[in-house]
Amino acid sequence: MRTQMILIAALAMLATDDALAQRKIVNDSGKPRAIQNLVDSSGQPFARLFMSGKEMVLDANGEPTSGAGYYEAAASNYYYLATTMTCTGGFGGLHVGKVEWDDTGKTTSISGLEPLFEAEKSLKIVSDVKNPKLVDGILSLKFEGKGDVEYKFKIVFGKIISIEPSLREKKTGESKTK
Repeated sequence: MRTQMILIAALAMLATDDALAQRKIVNDSGKPRAIQNLVDSSGQPFARLFMSGKEMVLDANGEPTSGAGYYEAAASNYYYLATTMTCTGGFGGLHVGKVEWDDTGKTTSISGLEPLFEAEKSLKIVSDVKNPKLVDGILSLKFEGKGDVEYKFKIVFGKIISIEPSLREKKTGESKTK
């Protein structure tokens, strides 16, 4: 059920105003500008996309491909930093209150990080989630049961694009005897 909720949330993020898709948006005000609401399967907003620079380009799904900005969760909600590179290869991700990036998409700030990497095999985060370690756009996290290994999450334009080392569990050789 939890995995289905993740998938619904991830798909809901793709919903956008067709007028915004594949378009450059200009912001001459110098102040952050709300671009679109992200809605869940019932149509309720759970987060918003803002631009904080002078321009932003959105792809066909209404997701940023250039320009500084941020996703911010609605009150009593979260923004879901999604990935398909999880323990089992399915959807997974982190819940945050806000994730910001610069004009190149490099993450500059994360706040409101919840202490769980949610996936089919969820992992408890043991790193300091109130002050997450973010260096040169890379979020470093440690997980319960994973020793002292720091996992590096590269997040670009509010999406996890790589995790090193992989969270995917290595398969051990199976016995061929029956």
